[in-house]
Formats: sequence, C-alpha cells, structure tokens
Amino acid sequence: MRQLTNDIMHAMYYLKESNIVHADLKPHNIMLIYGKGINQTEGQLLKVADFGLSCIPGAETSSHYFCPKTVQTLEYRAPEIFLDLPITNQIDMFSVGLILAQLIIGVPVMHGKNKIDEFASLMEVLGPPPSYMIPPGKDIYAKAINYTTESGLKRKPNRTPLALLLLGVDDALLFDLIARCLKWDPQLRITSEEALQHPYLKEHVPVAYNQVLPLDNFLR
Repeated sequence: MRQLTNDIMHAMYYLKESNIVHADLKPHNIMLIYGKGINQTEGQLLKVADFGLSCIPGAETSSHYFCPKTVQTLEYRAPEIFLDLPITNQIDMFSVGLILAQLIIGVPVMHGKNKIDEFASLMEVLGPPPSYMIPPGKDIYAKAINYTTESGLKRKPNRTPLALLLLGVDDALLFDLIARCLKWDPQLRITSEEALQHPYLKEHVPVAYNQVLPLDNFLR
C-alpha cells in the first residue's frame, strides 16, 4: 500500500508542477506497470493515465485547456465541483483520498446515483461542509441534507464517518494521510508536496526516490 501511495503522490506532484489538473482520477486510470507484481515492495509500480479531461487552472474559456464546471467521475468527485467553486489541483488530491480508501475497503467510498445523492453520500462520511463553502443560491446542500434514495434510505450526515469506514486500518499514519486528502476545504486539504513529506511516506522512502525521477516515469 505504501509503495502504491508513493507512486500516486509523485504523479500528483509532477502534475501540479506542470500546472495540470488531471480531473478524472479513478482506479481505472491508474495503471500497474507491465511485469510488476502488486505485492512488490521496491521500484515503481504505477503510472497515472488518461488525460482526456485534464485542464489548466485559470485558462481562458476560449482555450482548449480550460477547466469546465463539471469534471471528474461522480464517485471520485471533489466538493468544489458540486459547489461550482474554483478548480485547482486539490480536486485531484481529494480523488486520491477516495481511491486510497477504496483500496482498503474494496468498494467506492461514495456511491450516489446522481449528484445530489452523491453529495449526500459525501456528507454521510465527512459530515456537513463548512457553511462558508456553500455559495449563495446553491441548493445542492439543501436538497442533499434531506435526501432519500430510490430504495427509501434516508441519507444522514455522519452516518458512516471515515473513522468507522476505515476501522480495519491498523496504520494510524495511513489513516491520517487519507483523512487529510478528504478535507472539505481545498485550502485545508493536504497538497502533493505535503503528502510526500507525510510520515507515512517520508519514513519509508524507497532508495529509487532519493534521485529526481522524470515526469514520464509517473504519467502516461
């Protein structure tokens, strides 16, 4: 798990250095390098792929590289996209947190059938968002806070908090890293640079990463 996390965080670091938002991170877009074993403990295992939705934060809307309002697959979508807030590389870090949690529990953390259901599912795990993040006139929060699914399940904030969801995680440092990826506020969310310095990774850096590896090593 540590090696996989390390590779993903390096990819996120290089994307941010290049001012690129991937905007569609999910397990399908993280590739195991041919010939590598998932239980391998040394050397690079992964590359991030599929840049079909990638964009440049702040690019003009007339540019091919601008970030549209709706990006990211629903199950790996960051709060900023639901709330029409500015898009930065931090949306990718949120997706990384969801992916890491999924690698542990075996299923997606969020599982809504539509964007309101998904937002309600997000609150079940993370609790309500800070009030200052909800733009005036944005009604997704009001609809999600009382949402009932097609099967009759009434979504409730904090129904399954992250600590309960990841109860089987016996590494407190890994849990802390995931929790910091899943902060509502992108300003409080851990960055790729900070993640690479996090004790979960910092204390077990493979020898190969003592040197600067090229961007192509982590992106395809």
